[in-house]
Amino acid sequence: MAFSNNHTLISRGTEVVGDLLFTGNLQIEGKVRGNIIAEQGSDAKVVVANKGQVEGEIRVPSVVVDGHVIGDIHSGKHIELAAKAVVKGNVHYHMI
Repeated sequence: MAFSNNHTLISRGTEVVGDLLFTGNLQIEGKVRGNIIAEQGSDAKVVVANKGQVEGEIRVPSVVVDGHVIGDIHSGKHIELAAKAVVKGNVHYHMI
């Protein structure tokens, strides 16, 4: 059973290599080299913080980017690009 209040933090100084499949909220302040994918049917959200970096594809219903993303972003619901966001890839969204 998935809980809607799941919170995962990838803190500064942490690097994850490989794909991430998750539910709930994912906060990235470190670096992820791999794809980030929300579990099918979940109401997940990913936040790439100011110093956060993602090298890979993001497929999550709600996305907030204030860091760096190298790869495509697929957002089924909502995407927010903050002041310091840098995205090198295509952005697919329902609402920006």
